[in-house]
Amino acid sequence: MLKLIALLCLPGVVLAQAPRGPDSAAAPERSTVPALPRISAVRMTDEIRIDGRLDEAAWAGAPVATGFTQIDPNFGQPATEQTEVRVLYDDEAIYLGARMFDSDPSKIRARLGRRDESLSNADLIEFYLDSYHNRVDGYLFRVTPAGAVRDAVVLAGGGQDNSWDAVWESSARVDSLGWVAELRIPFSQLRYSALEGVQSWGLQVARIVARKNEGSHFAYTPPHMAGGPQRWGTLEGLRDLPRARHIELLPYVTSRSEHLHVAAGDPFRGRSEFHVKGGADLRVGLGSSMMLSATVNPDFGQVEVDPARVNLSANELFFPERRPFFVEGADLFRYGRIRSFNNRGVPTIFHSRRIGRAPQRNIEGDHAYTHTPEEATIASAVKLTGRTRGGLAMGVLNALTLRETARWADEGDVRGDEAVEPLTNYFAARARQDLAGGNTQVGVIATAVNRDLPDAALDEMLRRDAYFIGADVNQSFNERMYSLDASLGYSTVRGTAAAIDRTQRSSVHYFQRPDLGAAEYDPARTSLGGYTWQLAAAKNSGRHTIASVAWQGVSPGFESNDIGFQSSSAFHAISTVFALKSDDPIAIFRDVTVGPFSGHGWNFDGDLTDVYYGMHIDGRFRNLWGFNLNVIARPEAYDDRATRGGPVMGRPSGKGLELSVRSDQRRIYFLEGGYEGNAMDIGDRIHSMWLGVTVRPSSALRVSVFPSYERSNYATQYLDQAPDTTANGTYDRRYVFGELAYNQLSLDTRVDWTFSPRLSLQMFVQPLVADGEYRAFRSLARARTLEFVTHTASDGTLTEGPDGYAVRGPAAGAPSIDIGRPDFSSRALVGNAVVRWEYRPGSALFFVWQQRRAGDDGIAGFSLRRDVTNTFRDAPENVFAVKATYWVGK
Repeated sequence: MLKLIALLCLPGVVLAQAPRGPDSAAAPERSTVPALPRISAVRMTDEIRIDGRLDEAAWAGAPVATGFTQIDPNFGQPATEQTEVRVLYDDEAIYLGARMFDSDPSKIRARLGRRDESLSNADLIEFYLDSYHNRVDGYLFRVTPAGAVRDAVVLAGGGQDNSWDAVWESSARVDSLGWVAELRIPFSQLRYSALEGVQSWGLQVARIVARKNEGSHFAYTPPHMAGGPQRWGTLEGLRDLPRARHIELLPYVTSRSEHLHVAAGDPFRGRSEFHVKGGADLRVGLGSSMMLSATVNPDFGQVEVDPARVNLSANELFFPERRPFFVEGADLFRYGRIRSFNNRGVPTIFHSRRIGRAPQRNIEGDHAYTHTPEEATIASAVKLTGRTRGGLAMGVLNALTLRETARWADEGDVRGDEAVEPLTNYFAARARQDLAGGNTQVGVIATAVNRDLPDAALDEMLRRDAYFIGADVNQSFNERMYSLDASLGYSTVRGTAAAIDRTQRSSVHYFQRPDLGAAEYDPARTSLGGYTWQLAAAKNSGRHTIASVAWQGVSPGFESNDIGFQSSSAFHAISTVFALKSDDPIAIFRDVTVGPFSGHGWNFDGDLTDVYYGMHIDGRFRNLWGFNLNVIARPEAYDDRATRGGPVMGRPSGKGLELSVRSDQRRIYFLEGGYEGNAMDIGDRIHSMWLGVTVRPSSALRVSVFPSYERSNYATQYLDQAPDTTANGTYDRRYVFGELAYNQLSLDTRVDWTFSPRLSLQMFVQPLVADGEYRAFRSLARARTLEFVTHTASDGTLTEGPDGYAVRGPAAGAPSIDIGRPDFSSRALVGNAVVRWEYRPGSALFFVWQQRRAGDDGIAGFSLRRDVTNTFRDAPENVFAVKATYWVGK
């Protein structure tokens, strides 16, 4: 049947011309569910030297785990190269030793990489430990033949948290038999049940032989089953483990030199400034299950800069969290996880970048000179995380940010300051209980934001209090092949009437819409509440089919932006997908998945605001190139956000195509590229394309260049609105749009140069240019339609003056609406370079350079030569910093 589907999808494919090679030989045992393997750990008394040799007597006397099974390319077949694993432990640590035999050691691909780097085309060994043996989550430790390391937390429900960095030792060595990896992991770095007697942990070991593209596992999971901790083997014989005392102190000091582009005469900033700062992070283990983390005056100067982006919408741009204190353990605070292959998405309840955010009040333009802090100062932050032996995972976080003021100066040296961000306390608490061997998870979450608002300007602008409480459940069936997930939560915000009025009128809610029936706009309201929900059912794995359906919604009054991230409200949506798949080679494919998907969304007035039908196909060819293809059709619908607080207007029908291709990662070079195109019947034409090239000229160097280009025509790009009693079809208000010709070009370049497992250089440079030219102006003629009034100079409805354009309606007495000169030409260049030297375990030196450039000419038309040249002519701002940390722990 699947071969017939392949023929229907790709008529030119002839099955007979693709003979089955050795890598596609059928293996009857590949879908058999094998028993999970077991290995015993041995307590030792002698000292082990971590040197990658395994020549101590203790290693020779330890039981050996072998018999690895391929997961790629030949599922279920024995690994072509033998692997032997041994486990030892003492009162301080667990020791993992692995001998990787190789029939041709000269072809072992020993790649260097910075810590936690995702390495392709590299031989490696990975150890997974489920220290609670709950079959839900665990830890990952990876070593390559060159000594590159990675550690991570394996998350409940899938995924990994690479921000977790333990203090452990490893060594690897290539010899005449293959290569060896030796690891020492202190018990103080792990959470487990410190009980007297014998206990068992979950254990998985994975090996990759890069030149063969072969992956093999100690505990084999057939491709039709859901893998993960539930399918790991068992590590037995761990007796009387210590009650680990985990205490870490990580003080730091940083010096920062800033060379800025400052206006002449600025009394607050000089062109060159120097700052010194200090602080500390503290981690204390509360028993073997819980960890208390605290930070005082944290510094995040060494993190990667955010990329430059252009925002053509009314919504805030989302940037991920990068600060180590908040990233580590973030999964414990993740709420509302659903397993679905297609869904609309709901607001993020906890987004830690809100803590220490940039001040929300802007006084620039009100005075001749101003100086505003870049972010709110985090006075302190405390986090308690962990898991009990009964399967209860908990996380509590509290952070306090200080009141920030902006300084200003006017002519005559008149000076003052004004509050731009209040004293704010952020709180989040999360608990999740695992039941039935991890097949049932029930959780609750509560968040709170409380602001001290003695300043009238901030009291009228910001919400005083914001609260959320929610519950979620994840239920798995039949070896986690099937799942049922649900969540339900409620939010409330409180403040002055002015602050809540701003909330109602924001781009998240648009309560001022003249045709809104599901909610009432009330400028005197001092609180706002709402709810959100999700319900999803999925078939996550299987021999031939996967599928999911999700129902999600957000009520009009729901608000989570004080400590979360939310772009819209007042919708509910149903999303579906059904796919046929084959892990057996078919025609030109090594594996393939194909099937239809769809989505429907409505606002709370019952208007159909989103509808699409599509066909998806993805897979790998026999040469290990991969691809992903979506073909989408969008029927007509309504748009309740295009007028930005105005009435509903029509949304045209259209079609779209998404295609991405990636090359074989075993090569020295790796290519990935794609195209996304959308065409709407009203005249929108959106074309985006990208091509990424990654080259590894040596085992220590990786260079990635990722250019992308968008060339689009937006027929109805929102510009402005104003009262107009002649605009009878749009509730006596005129909504002006323009036809925008938009071009954007960016070039992301990354260099990762690893001199040793403890010394590395990372560089990121991104120039970006974006140009927009408006070719026509029009206004909506009638609500719930796509009928427009076109404004031209010939009929007198468009006039041009020294300050730009103005439009008016065709009726006599229609007021004029100034729209200025909306054409733009924006440029930006951001760069970041970080040298990291771990001079002793857990302690590091960072040498950081950052550069920013920006400019805007307001010149219509895209000119690659002009825009790129001007980018490098813009005055740069450079920041140099040195940061030193020293780890003290036991």
